Amino acid sequence: MISSPSDILNLTEEPAVIIQGRRITFANAAARALLGDDCIGRGIRELFGEDVAESQASFFLAAVPVAGRRCLLRITRSEDRQIVFFTRPGPDSALLSDVYLQALRSGLMDLHLLLVAGSRRAAALQDRELS
Repeated sequence: MISSPSDILNLTEEPAVIIQGRRITFANAAARALLGDDCIGRGIRELFGEDVAESQASFFLAAVPVAGRRCLLRITRSEDRQIVFFTRPGPDSALLSDVYLQALRSGLMDLHLLLVAGSRRAAALQDRELS
């Protein structure tokens, strides 16, 4: 029976970790193979860098070195935890450069901020159709 995010992450072959309180609390087998069996308890800043550790976005992508190799991280916040999937970009992923990811992230963040502002304005006007 699947009862927690760690149960689900154990089913995937893609490296994935759960971070709570800025520390890894769970790593599936693929993540442990990449990060080492001692990765539980290690900090997000130590493993993925300052930019990833300080991001406040609910979902974002980052291209950073992990265990000495460049990886593409997909990070999602869920309640009090972050779920991180990471893959090693292949030769066909030249379009996923740092510049491209930054532009994509900035555009999505702008859109998100506009949606939040519009939703708050609709709530302030008590307009149920817009909120």
